[in-house]
This record gives sequence, structure tokens and C-alpha cells, in this order.
Amino acid sequence: METSCVFAFSFLEDYPATAFYHGAFKFPKHFYGENFVGEFDTAPELECAKALEMSSRVKRWVRNVKGMFGLPTSTGTFYPDFYAGLDDGRALLVEYKGAHLIKYEQDKKNIGERWEDKSKGNALILWAIDEGKGGRTVRQQREDKIRK
Repeated sequence: METSCVFAFSFLEDYPATAFYHGAFKFPKHFYGENFVGEFDTAPELECAKALEMSSRVKRWVRNVKGMFGLPTSTGTFYPDFYAGLDDGRALLVEYKGAHLIKYEQDKKNIGERWEDKSKGNALILWAIDEGKGGRTVRQQREDKIRK
């Protein structure tokens, strides 16, 4: 069986989110509009979304929810937290994890890295970690990933 990078992501006509964000921050780059952003699981996920929204490199993004873009794992399907289209045509997946949880997510991390590897530079996956390597913020981690 061969692993390949397939750009199977498509923006569905109807956003399959079942709960929505109702905070003060506005997300005009969200594909489904700022009133239809899927609810965030944690405050750091909200900060990740803000970092995507404020990036000049991100054309549009979506809070990826079950039923949208998934990667197969040994136990099911992994739906990264965010999908973004970059200004240079590349795709960026972002999965936020607290540093204490990353060791439990190796299967997801492996398939995400394999997907990126097979894309021949057309797709990126960022494992955004609070207080990442060297105390880097999520914004800094994202910019480092996009620059590669």
C-alpha cells in the first residue's frame, strides 16, 4: 500500500460544524464567514485561529471539523484543527497540542509528517505546541514552518 499526498480537501457547501464561536474577535478570512467559525476546544486553539487570521501569508482558512479534511491513522481518522490556503498556493494544516499531550499523539504526528513529505513541498503540517521549542509562540512556530 502506497502513501500519497492527495489534496482531497474541498470546502463543502454546508459547513458541518455543530457548534460555533461567539466571541468578540472577528475572523473575516474564515471560508464560511466570521459568523460561522466552528467552536474551539480550548483557549489556545482560539489563539491559533487568531494567528492564522492575522497572518499576511494566509489567504483563507477553516476550523476543520469532523467530516472535512481527515488523514487515516491506525485507529480511525485524524481531523487536524485547521486547514489554511497560503498565498503561494500551498496548503497548511495546523494541529494544536499542549506540550504534555504530544507524546500521546505520535500516530497522528507520523501520518501528518508522511502526508507533508509526500506532497513534494505543496503541503505543510504544523504541530503547534504551547511554549514550543525554545519558548516560541504559535505565531513564531507558524512563520518558521511557512518559511521552510
